[in-house]
Amino acid sequence: MKKIILSAIVLICGAVMFAQTNTSDVYQEGNDNDSYVDQIGYMNDSDVDQLGRENDSDVYQDGEENISIVYQTTKVGFLWFFNKHNRSYVDQYGDENESYVEQYKSENESDVFQYGDYNISYVNQYGTYHDSYVYQDGEGNYSWVEQDGFDQDSEVYQYGDKNDSYVYQDEWYNASNDSYVYQDGDDNLSTVTQKGWGHNSYVYQYNDDNTSTVLQTGLDHYSYVLQDGYDNDSVVQQGN
Repeated sequence: MKKIILSAIVLICGAVMFAQTNTSDVYQEGNDNDSYVDQIGYMNDSDVDQLGRENDSDVYQDGEENISIVYQTTKVGFLWFFNKHNRSYVDQYGDENESYVEQYKSENESDVFQYGDYNISYVNQYGTYHDSYVYQDGEGNYSWVEQDGFDQDSEVYQYGDKNDSYVYQDEWYNASNDSYVYQDGDDNLSTVTQKGWGHNSYVYQYNDDNTSTVLQTGLDHYSYVLQDGYDNDSVVQQGN
């Protein structure tokens, strides 16, 4: 009887220890910062650092060995005390997904959704009034978004496996550029680089092994790319 009781205790302790292997670290410095972390599963890792005022972060992890790193600060620039309100939302459902969000200065917003396994997302936003939205559903997808300047918007949707998307709107003088990337299939690659003001880029790729490259510099250019099939390549370059 004692052996049965001891065995039951060991099993219960093992289950409790197993359920508590998620890790969450939150560091906040300043005023009116909010952080919410919800972890289900095991060996998930969340790290949230928020400096300044009125930063908001929400992290949801459901699965195994997901990683979410969020760093937000309004303490940037000579008049940093006027900066406020960066917002980050990360939702990971699956295994071994990775999300890295860095937002500097004021009024930046980032949304990252990862469903499946082994997806990786980087969002780096510097400046003010940037919006980034990343949605990845599948396995082994990779997204990189980098935005600087003023009022940049980026949306990335990737369905399937091993799709790569790179969005660079990363010059300090950039303003009011919009990028939209939609990839549905496997092994597609999209690279969008926009420098200047007022550019719009739309990329749609369906099926497998398609490659699109867009470079727009100067003022007010518009690009639309649609590739449906296999092994298509497109290069768009516009400047003034």
